[in-house]
Amino acid sequence: MKTPFVLFILPLIFITLAFFRAQRVYSRDPTSYFFDSTTAYDRKYSLIRKKEADAFIEAVATKPFRRTIPYLPGTTRPLLCIGIPTVSRPTGDVYVRTTIGSLLAGLNSAERDQIYLVPFIAHSDPDIHPIYNETWLRNVADEILTYHKEGSELQHLKDLEKDKENREKQISDYTLVLEACIKANSEYVVTFEDDVLALDGWFHRTKAALQGVQAEVKRKNMDAFFYIRLFYTETSLGWNLESWPYYVFNSVMIGTAVVLAVLIYMNRYQKISSLSGVKRRLHYFFIAIAYTAIAIGFFFLCGRVSMFPISNGVEEMNKYACCAQGLVYNQARVPRLIEWYREKHLGYVDVLAESLGDTGTVGSRWALTPSVVQHVGTFSTKGEDKLKKGEVSVSQQRWNFAFELNDASMLKIEHEAAIRAQQPKN
Repeated sequence: MKTPFVLFILPLIFITLAFFRAQRVYSRDPTSYFFDSTTAYDRKYSLIRKKEADAFIEAVATKPFRRTIPYLPGTTRPLLCIGIPTVSRPTGDVYVRTTIGSLLAGLNSAERDQIYLVPFIAHSDPDIHPIYNETWLRNVADEILTYHKEGSELQHLKDLEKDKENREKQISDYTLVLEACIKANSEYVVTFEDDVLALDGWFHRTKAALQGVQAEVKRKNMDAFFYIRLFYTETSLGWNLESWPYYVFNSVMIGTAVVLAVLIYMNRYQKISSLSGVKRRLHYFFIAIAYTAIAIGFFFLCGRVSMFPISNGVEEMNKYACCAQGLVYNQARVPRLIEWYREKHLGYVDVLAESLGDTGTVGSRWALTPSVVQHVGTFSTKGEDKLKKGEVSVSQQRWNFAFELNDASMLKIEHEAAIRAQQPKN
């Protein structure tokens, strides 16, 4: 085989083929050059899970599915108190039925008994919300939270409802939900936004995540954790300056591998017999350097999420996380979070929670991978401008791309195995 073919033509063919393959393999990685927004937001598993959730809501209209353990002092504490603030959207879209349905569909009674469910109809007049008077809501909720305001407080609430930015009322809504969960005396407090979808088996994976974080906190001799994130979008996990030494190391490894391959080839198949032979070797060496640069560039084009995927399980995520779609708070940290919200008064719940976390006074922040929650809201509660054809709304961009690759049948098998593992052995 002639040297020019081996050192020039063959690598060129390989890189060309790799480029075309990358367009398919990395099309769902938002940190990649090959990201394709026209297909990456396609709903695959979400459509299946939505059907399951909606079927569940239809069924519980005539068959209640609440916590069977009475809410009395001294009774078994629920593991999770789940608070879901919900308001009607300007567009008329109602996602919260599917949200609650996806959280409960597939649970057995033992799992359900570990949950205290608190939907919050966050309107001055709860009748405004489409679900408030629907039978199924009372058949699944352990407590339905509403505002109880009178006089000037009621008028202030009505004024807040007119604020499109929703910065003060959102804080008020979440504070009331957190307070309700404190009263429920659960071990952990979970908040979900009202336009998310939970996968089949989210509960046992969340329990495992809690056990994993507690073990890591103990192993590292850390303070109690702040929260575990059940949802994040890969969009916020691109290349960042803090990790440049790690990126450089891997780039050097790629470059070294290419150059070594060329040197080994030349040492084995090329003999220096004249000055022209030396020049030829230098020529080939510079070709190798050029292809090294191309290989390193291709490495970065493929995207950080694909090149450095987050391992399954729990991992600290104190930076670059978004948003507030699903968070499991350490119950011991919730009173401080409530105080923080009241001190700040205005803002967005996720941004303020992160600013509290950045103070270093409430413990570490963690994320569960793969995400067990998807954000399915097309438009936010604040409303958004009309989109042009092919555009993706800001709300839609809060998307976990890996979530859609879930296999419904495999999730069901995993969930059933987890239920069997929790049953008492004879």
